[in-house]
Amino acid sequence: MKTSTYTFYIFLLFGLLSCSSDDDNTVENNAPTTTIYGIWNLIEMQGSTPNSTTTGDAMEWQESYVFNTNNTFTKTRFDKNTEETTEASGTFEWVENENQLQFKLTYTDESIIVGSCTGTSEENLIINDSYQLKNTWNECDGPTLTYQRTSNLD
Repeated sequence: MKTSTYTFYIFLLFGLLSCSSDDDNTVENNAPTTTIYGIWNLIEMQGSTPNSTTTGDAMEWQESYVFNTNNTFTKTRFDKNTEETTEASGTFEWVENENQLQFKLTYTDESIIVGSCTGTSEENLIINDSYQLKNTWNECDGPTLTYQRTSNLD
């Protein structure tokens, strides 16, 4: 009886020590547990007024981010009205903000495609529970832009 009790406690202790959290939105040692690297395409635009959500070809512009493993990125926007393509690039870092994984993008140069409340060359993106990127531009009446990762980097 004593041996089986000890065996039970050993297995219980082993089980408790081997448990870990696999939370996809945590930052540990300055690196995310989720993968942002790859190509992310704009899939939805939502204005500040009700019923102002557009998707697909109905959106005013098409846009994508390419996040590289060396913490650089490129953002490209194709404006359907002007038929012009604008590209901007820079570096990114991740920070934990209110228990969310947030990406702070710093552009090399100012650009009209920087979605920012501050008018600077910085932009913030958050990974939501559906593993989509959302901007924070809506906090100052800009549109809410949602991006979906469409491919990994090889």
